Amino acid sequence: MTNPTVLLPHVRGRRRISGPITGLSPLSPIDLLMYDSFTGTNGDALAAHSPDIGAYTWEAWGGSMTIQSNTAQCQGATTIYAANLGRPDVTITCQIKAGAGGANNAAIIVCRGINLNNFLIIYFSGDGAFSIQKRSGGSYSTINAGGSWPYDTNFHTAKVVCEDTRIEVYCDDVLKWEGDVPTFASGTYFGLMGFVSGANKDSFDDFRVYGKRRVNAFPGEFIANSFTDPFTGADTTRLNTFGWTEDAGTWQISGNKATQTGAAAPTNGYVVSRDVGLVDVALEVKITTPAASGFICGLVFRMVDANHYVEAELNTHATQGGFALWYTNNSGAYIEIARHDKVVFTPANNTTYTMRIRAKGQLIIAELVESNLKLVGYCRQFMKATKVGLFEFRSGSYPNANLYDDFKVYNL
Repeated sequence: MTNPTVLLPHVRGRRRISGPITGLSPLSPIDLLMYDSFTGTNGDALAAHSPDIGAYTWEAWGGSMTIQSNTAQCQGATTIYAANLGRPDVTITCQIKAGAGGANNAAIIVCRGINLNNFLIIYFSGDGAFSIQKRSGGSYSTINAGGSWPYDTNFHTAKVVCEDTRIEVYCDDVLKWEGDVPTFASGTYFGLMGFVSGANKDSFDDFRVYGKRRVNAFPGEFIANSFTDPFTGADTTRLNTFGWTEDAGTWQISGNKATQTGAAAPTNGYVVSRDVGLVDVALEVKITTPAASGFICGLVFRMVDANHYVEAELNTHATQGGFALWYTNNSGAYIEIARHDKVVFTPANNTTYTMRIRAKGQLIIAELVESNLKLVGYCRQFMKATKVGLFEFRSGSYPNANLYDDFKVYNL
């Protein structure tokens, strides 16, 4: 786990660091959709060639690409071939080789294509330059430039991760670029592009595409409702009597809802949890806020213990509150992953909100259903932790308890 290097004061006694989390590690693919070793007879047209795995067809969007020495090799000045994989969220790996040094050669991965005039490209140039570009309406423009890759006459491994609007690019397992690219986020064509300069031809080998389930719907896409707790029971019954662990604080039943009775929270808040054995999960809970202002509450997931977890919260603080995603690392610090800052939002008193979380790989989506609020963030913390639960912070500024109902866990 990563300890913060800069700590900022926070009014409720917790130190917080805002800003995106960088340096994401590769996402784990769930199934191999397509594999092409480009095995065939020299001169075979790629458009007539069938992949080793996957009933997909290479479509010629420009130029000529053929099989040569069991690789795919560009034969035209601008060669583009792509296959429609039927989904936008994939991880691509491919062996790439720019045929010669200089900007006249490049080994390029095509991503998120809509058609031959609209797609993204991951551009590995023969002069060692690296960039992300888009072709929109037939014209090229640069999204990000200034990067580099270790060009030489050998093959190198390119890896591109596309998930939601997030794109990560690696070369030889080294992260080259990561960022948000909403352009063509629904595009389902992926493929290869290159140029020809004399006898030196850009080449590709071992093209693989892994699929990922897109978590943009709740809960219809989910495999199973793995656990539900309506918190039905006699008042004052402790949650630890029916499978929950009261990691911090006293949690009990009140009016067939869960509540926390402590008045002053420890460093990282009150938490009650249970181990569901799942890392990639969706959570849902109904939270009823108290009649008076001053509360912080929400869901925890990817939890190791009471001091290490990711959380989504409602917070009534005037400037740092609202609806947000954070993680804590046992130092009294809460590091911000995402916050709803498009509009001013303060949770209302005596109101029931449905909070939902979807955590898939490093992608985290949080929703506040009734308020039509949505957060998207990426976090690599506690990626193997399988505990989930409820969270509440209490202090002199935040004295009021919340009620929790209809807690649900789904397997992603």
